[in-house]
This record gives sequence, C-alpha cells and structure tokens, in this order.
Amino acid sequence: MSGRVAHRDRRALHPLLEAHPSRGDHQGPRRRGRLPGRQRRGVPAGSRRRGPGRRGAEGPPVGAGHVKRSTEHERIESLLRRLRPSDALLVPNGDDAAVLRGDPRPLSISVDAAVEGVHFRRAFAPLDVLGRRAAVAALSDLAAMGAEPTALFAALVLPRDFADEELELLMGGVANAAREVGAVVAGGNLSRGGNLAMTFTVVGHHDGAPLTRAGAQAGDGLFVTAPPGHAALGLEYLLRGGGPVDAEPYLDAWLRPRAHVAEGLRLVGRAHACIDVSDGLAQDLGHLCRASGVGATLELPADPELERQAARIGQDPRSLRLRGGEAYGLLYAAPDACGVEDAIRVGTVEAEPGIRGAGDAPGFDHFAEPER
Repeated sequence: MSGRVAHRDRRALHPLLEAHPSRGDHQGPRRRGRLPGRQRRGVPAGSRRRGPGRRGAEGPPVGAGHVKRSTEHERIESLLRRLRPSDALLVPNGDDAAVLRGDPRPLSISVDAAVEGVHFRRAFAPLDVLGRRAAVAALSDLAAMGAEPTALFAALVLPRDFADEELELLMGGVANAAREVGAVVAGGNLSRGGNLAMTFTVVGHHDGAPLTRAGAQAGDGLFVTAPPGHAALGLEYLLRGGGPVDAEPYLDAWLRPRAHVAEGLRLVGRAHACIDVSDGLAQDLGHLCRASGVGATLELPADPELERQAARIGQDPRSLRLRGGEAYGLLYAAPDACGVEDAIRVGTVEAEPGIRGAGDAPGFDHFAEPER
C-alpha cells in the first residue's frame, strides 16, 4: 500500500483479504458483547443445514432436478404480478418507492439491503463508512421520488463475533446518513447470522406530487446529478486494494456517496420523470423509458480523466459509464436542467422505443453478478 491512498483517512482502506475476501479485516481476538435491550434469538447453529441438499419446511431438497433462476428484474416483475393493487397506494409497487395516501401528506416508503460479500467487503473501509453508504443507498430512493426523508429503520444481521464497538461504529455511520438529510433512526431489529447484512426501511413525506419513472416526453433532455462511471471506477480500484492519490475522487464516489435529496425536491413539479442510478445508467434509463412508454438516445459528454484512469487499470471507460451503478445520483427527464447545480446532460428522450447509444451494456443484476 506504499504510495497508495483510498481516501482522506489513510486508515479507512485495508488490504483485501486473499483467503477470505468477504470476511472482515479485523485481526486478533474479538469479544462477543451483549447488546442493550431485547435481542431476537437466531436459529441454533447446530440446527442449520447447508448445501444443495438442504430441505425447506416442505417438498424435495432445494436444488433437486431443474431449478429455474430468473434475473433480478424478472423475479421482481413476477412478484409484482402476484400482488393485488390497493387504493391506499398513490404510486404502487414498481417505482423507487411506494407512495401511501397520508393525512394530510402522502408518504413514500422504501426498503433496501446491503449484504457482505454481495454489496461490499469489510476490507473496503471502516464500519462507519460502510454503514453510512448502505443507508445512503436506501435514502436515495426517497430522493428519486421527490420525498423529504423523515425516518429510517435498521434491521441488522450480525456475525457471531461482532463486537459492541463494531456495532456502535456501524450505527454511527447509519445515523450520520440519516442526519445529513434531516431524518432520524426510529427503530429496527437485531439478529444473528453468518455475514453482516443491513436492511433499511426509509420513510419520507411529500408536499407536492411525487416524482415517478413514468411521464418522460419525447424531446425531453436526460440529465444526471452524479458523473456516470465515477463510482464504478472507484469500485474497480477497491477490488484491487486501493489506488494512487489521484484516484481519491473515484474511491470517494463509491465509498462516500450522498443521497441527492435536495436535487429531488427541486425537481418536484419540474421534471417529467426521475429514477436513482443504482444499477447502471443504461439499465436505469431502460426502466424509466419503459415506465414512460418512450425511448432515448444516449449522448455522453467526454470525460478524459476517467478515460485515463480506466486505461491505467485495464477497464473500458464506456462500460464503466453505461453499466456501472451505485452512484446514487438521479437520472431525470425534463425540458431543461431545472436549475439543478452541476447536472450533466446525457441524452434525449424520443418517441421510438429502445435505447440508442447504449450498446449491449446491461446493468447490475443480483442473480447474475459474482460475489464481491
């Protein structure tokens, strides 16, 4: 790590663990601390079965015979078809958040999860950085709806050897993310499991009509509030153990994103459609266009520094910009930038369906990607 820095705190990035890349970076013995308050008991370790032959409550062993494994979004669509619509929902399932009828103001509610080995490695950064980042990812869904965050609930799955000090550090980062957007951590749940996992339910209210993915019109400009590909390049550096000093902005883009709540509130009543960029620009634009019944042409502006840095580690800069997600900025369709500072125009909405200029760049899919 000599001459390499991940971000402002040189202690915040540890070398990746070669033997167990998804396990934590803390060396030496850990103590199991008792947590204040009531804790739900987990399943006794001896009662759990692992491997392809394990059985559920009923039926044959999981993995017996042919098993269909759809993509993430195919599974979501299948689940949505089985859920009954309700008059209680102003905006139903399928958007960044559901919007419930409120008295007097509608409420947006969304759920997001971050799982060790899937979304992050403990070696990437201290637990407060990882906790904050995971909470920002959840709060970003409220930003995309033009909601003002009110409350966050945290359900945590902790490894057996997770110490009290580690929990306090993790939740300190979560509380910071909530505080930054004017929300509070209002409750949650603790349980025990194999890997660290964080699930957040976030609640926000609306003073105006919610932003949704539907409503983009032919001729609208397409704008983003975070530079495409910067967080994706940061992740590539992290997977390699860090980067040189001039890579710090890209490492921070992945490790220290922010929920673009102020931008979302500004877009209310101005933008025709909006979504947060979590799965990649091309894929999330596809979601927006399908919901709006339109197409689009992508026209990314030049980014010479990203291209230079990508070439240094053998990455395709265009793929990073189109496919790389987890930036948690907003992508919106509007006649103009709507006065959003530093908004970047990336394309134009068109009447003809399909995304032109994206090539074959799919975004992130939980059920297709390898573990981190």
